[in-house]
Amino acid sequence: MPKQPDLNSLDGLEWLVAARNEIQVLMLKLYRRWAKLDLEKREYAAGAAFSLWRAAFLLAEKELKADFRDENGDSVKKGRVQAAAKSFLYQVVRTNAINFPDDLRNAPWTAGYYINNAVYRVNEMQGQPGSHTGSSVRTLRQGWNSAFAYLNVFVSDGTD
Repeated sequence: MPKQPDLNSLDGLEWLVAARNEIQVLMLKLYRRWAKLDLEKREYAAGAAFSLWRAAFLLAEKELKADFRDENGDSVKKGRVQAAAKSFLYQVVRTNAINFPDDLRNAPWTAGYYINNAVYRVNEMQGQPGSHTGSSVRTLRQGWNSAFAYLNVFVSDGTD
């Protein structure tokens, strides 16, 4: 079996492809080992794994070329979390539906949402406070890598 890539040393599309592969392999292991894992923790693990899977597609920062638009269809400056959050909220109110293109279009906010959800669930699995405030995590990518590393150990050996 090939060696697992060091996600902390990759960037851009190389990170995206490796992260996407790694989280899908982890989800398969979680599925196969489901009955052997702690009942409560496996539900947190499923939610965290889904959030990491979704976020992986939103974190290719340099390659992200989405055009962010407000409720009037006017372009807003890329990278603005607040504008993306408002745009996302508008889409939910207007259409009562969200799909992947909406996540991608609003990635400055949605990537953080999914990462924070995964970090919260991993912290719950460990009996820690749900926030990453005060942790050594400084970027969304670090949060992704950290949550993935914990889940990978949990799913691989069934312990916390």
